[in-house]
Amino acid sequence: MGAPDLLQGLRRAGIALSVLPSGDLAVQPASKLSQDQRAAIKSHKAAIVQALQHPDEASQKEAFEERAAIIEHDGEMSREHAERMAAEIHGEPLDPDRHCWPQTEAMNTREIDRFTGRVDSFVMCGVNPVKAERLAYSLVTRDREGDDRRMCLECSGLDSKGRCTSARRGRIEGVIGLLEPVTHILHRCEGFEER
Repeated sequence: MGAPDLLQGLRRAGIALSVLPSGDLAVQPASKLSQDQRAAIKSHKAAIVQALQHPDEASQKEAFEERAAIIEHDGEMSREHAERMAAEIHGEPLDPDRHCWPQTEAMNTREIDRFTGRVDSFVMCGVNPVKAERLAYSLVTRDREGDDRRMCLECSGLDSKGRCTSARRGRIEGVIGLLEPVTHILHRCEGFEER
């Protein structure tokens, strides 16, 4: 049972719910609530608050979920295909990232865009395309883990000959002159600037 069905059942029983400014639920009259109703309200509190604050959105979402479940079961289809068909019926675009990171290991749209941009950038720096893809994929993992290390290949201070211009200009403390960067290894560099 979803929040709209629960709210409807409570209304039929003469019980009204509302959202207080604090975000808590007010029940009138609270004395009419059974133990089962109290437990249902407690377990669905977030959905009830959402349904009360945005009634159209909540009912549309529930209708979409119900339609997708019917299509999936009766049509013996995959959930993904059923959701696509339900979205067409409801005239709503599906979130292309609904089955991607962080729900699964699949790259989401933003990650794919960064991945392809990095591959192109690395190839322009002279990296073999296969290696460029491996390096770019390792950076997807790095970003997901929140690692703050970078590769020289990502730095705008890398010149066309693969040398570090930040070191050449003396912007990295303790390093003087031309520095051959460690282009493919994650490390921390005080002269790093995003490409």
